[in-house]
Amino acid sequence: RVCFKCNKNTRVIGFGIEKYIEFSDEYENGYRYNMDDEIHIASSLKPMPDKLLKFIQHNYNYKNTYSNFAEKTYLANHCENCNIIQGNNYVFHECDSPFFLDEEGKALNLKLYKVSLNYDIAFDNIDMSFSSGDMLIKKLSKIQDSGLIL
Repeated sequence: RVCFKCNKNTRVIGFGIEKYIEFSDEYENGYRYNMDDEIHIASSLKPMPDKLLKFIQHNYNYKNTYSNFAEKTYLANHCENCNIIQGNNYVFHECDSPFFLDEEGKALNLKLYKVSLNYDIAFDNIDMSFSSGDMLIKKLSKIQDSGLIL
């Protein structure tokens, strides 16, 4: 991703979610099991498991900060060069975002690090987007083991 302030390349992260159960009163039986076998990108997970947060913060410039645009404090990507917040709107929802998968080249540039789970994890909130390009992630992205077990 190119930083909007210093115009230098910086790494940004998102969370790939593959299989999950969503609980909601909107569903007849109270939940829906996602079985589409695609990886969907989330900008945030709440609550963030401590072990995962430590791993991310050790390897990326990802930290809690206040966003003037969003008018709230949240965990976000920051430029590795000038340390300015790379807000979730800019990183995940703009058409030139690395996670806005409208072409194969963007999926080819994604690097996914698989995290193994001993048990399922319950999140109160996942800010996840869905795209017709999500089918490209497993097909074209580089996937490797992170060595992290939660």
